[in-house]
Amino acid sequence: MTDPEFQDELDKISIDQLHKAVLQLSGNCFEIKRLCVTVLIAAGTLIATFTNKRLDASLFVAGGVIVSFFWLLDVQSYYYQEKLRARMKELAEDIAKRHSPKIEVDGVGMPLSEKRENWRPGPRAFHAATNASMGFYLLLVLLMLVLGILYWVGGITNLS
Repeated sequence: MTDPEFQDELDKISIDQLHKAVLQLSGNCFEIKRLCVTVLIAAGTLIATFTNKRLDASLFVAGGVIVSFFWLLDVQSYYYQEKLRARMKELAEDIAKRHSPKIEVDGVGMPLSEKRENWRPGPRAFHAATNASMGFYLLLVLLMLVLGILYWVGGITNLS
């Protein structure tokens, strides 16, 4: 096996391993969202028990804190997915360059634009926190905020 062929094989193995890691992270993002809802329900029930089933500001604050925590977990997973995809694209481009300098690789798994591929950590983290899949957390935070404000101004009261 010649040196370029050996490097191609190593790069293909690396791409395969990175792809498996991206798939695992992607699955984790869905599980994080499911766990967030589960913890929200459990925490709400627990807080309601401690407050004698009366509305309390702690319910809305705890909900906001829980959602924010899971949002950060999901952002981290998305951030690393994108970094791994950028690395996969680099490896695929290296393979292509060794065989034909005219071949261009759009991406592996999820195409990344040249601009996004070379983002520094700050813009990449901002994009990870504000992409469409994070809308779930934004809706939950807004719901907690609206309900908390309604409670604070007296729009929501205890029935008992």
